[in-house]
Amino acid sequence: MIRMKQPDCPVVRLSTYLPSIEIYIIDSRLVSNYLRVVALIKHYEVPRKLIHELLIKSGAKSTEFITTSSNTSLIVIKCSPTKAFECMCSKSLTFKPLIAKGGSEDWVVVTPSRRVANEVLNDLRVSNEVEVITELSVGIKEAPIIALLTSPESLIRLSNLIKDSLLTNQQGVVVSKALSMGYYSSPREADLGDLARELRLSKAAVAKVLRRAERKAMNLVLNLTKVVKPYLSS
Repeated sequence: MIRMKQPDCPVVRLSTYLPSIEIYIIDSRLVSNYLRVVALIKHYEVPRKLIHELLIKSGAKSTEFITTSSNTSLIVIKCSPTKAFECMCSKSLTFKPLIAKGGSEDWVVVTPSRRVANEVLNDLRVSNEVEVITELSVGIKEAPIIALLTSPESLIRLSNLIKDSLLTNQQGVVVSKALSMGYYSSPREADLGDLARELRLSKAAVAKVLRRAERKAMNLVLNLTKVVKPYLSS
């Protein structure tokens, strides 16, 4: 995962002009001789007209608002290919811009080796400020899963699974306390009574919150397994 400041990217420049907005890149691809970007913009009551004007000022050839509300817009932006995008395409890499905010954009990039990764970073740094956020190594057996997780259909399915599995504020507090006190350690370092006293709740209330949180976690693991297992090598 890398973070880039791209002076030739209208989307990134928009987030520089309007630091409060969040831009989620749904799709980004070359069409004929231009780059077509589909993005969801959370603009917190920034006028749509201003967003259009700033994108054009930043180098966009055109903008088309598909849907819009006071706080959110789905927009199609056409612009010239950025140097970062051309660099990725020239090396035939798997990549996807994810989020632009505050003058930079996060990308996920898959490279076949550390050597290629270093070459890509050096090429990108010629025209952009680039920072590596996270770096993970995967084997060839995980390639089908990567392909699965980067497909639009799977991303939608996974986002729905995660949304349904998010903990409430109370569940987050109780689970965090249970983890930190060793409730899930082996051997167990704290019991329900210890958690209840620390959280100033009844044992029954703590048990109820944990059961609901654990059910969400188990459902998430089970459903993720169902999604991924068919793509795993035997």
